Amino acid sequence: MWAASVSSAWVLTIHSTRCRFAARVNSGVSMLTKIIVVVTLSIAIFLAGCHSAERLEKPSGSAATNLDSDQDLIPDSRDQCPGSSVRQPIGPNGCPVINHPGLYHNWVNFDSGSSELRPDAIAILSEWVNHLQRNPFKFELIGHTDSCSSAEANNELSVMRATAVRNHLLSLGLPSGLVVAARGQGSSRLLEPRAIDATCSSETNRRVELVDAK
Repeated sequence: MWAASVSSAWVLTIHSTRCRFAARVNSGVSMLTKIIVVVTLSIAIFLAGCHSAERLEKPSGSAATNLDSDQDLIPDSRDQCPGSSVRQPIGPNGCPVINHPGLYHNWVNFDSGSSELRPDAIAILSEWVNHLQRNPFKFELIGHTDSCSSAEANNELSVMRATAVRNHLLSLGLPSGLVVAARGQGSSRLLEPRAIDATCSSETNRRVELVDAK
């Protein structure tokens, strides 16, 4: 009787030990499975991020063609001066405009919302004609506005300003072949910061620039 009890207790002890061991093994396997899942997900997320970054760094097609890194409105594919400042007058080749020797003003200013030439602008345009008749070079006229109206209205006004300057230069006898183009850029190239420009009190952004067409 005593022997049977001991044997039974021994069997129960062995069975209990096996159960605990099996539970530990199952727990270990479960933990290992969780670790594998977490590591796998982490690798997948990392690879997805790398792929997205690569696509951003290497634009293709039209996006690459129209890329304008320095925001001077000249695509990188045609920009001979990458890194130019948005506060500088920029020529069609993407390079900052440098006043032509003897030409002391390379832009004229306007009243808000107007394309009418003011007396000071007329005086400057006379300077331009006198200089260009002695030292002819081809140029573009680029009209600009402040940001005190809609984009559509500003684009239209900037073209009207450039056209007004062109017409006045021609009326003073300037050869039409020197004026390569008269176009507008709206409020896309503010020389005064937008915070100041928002008051509509500064005329710096309301201008037409004379830009060497070389």
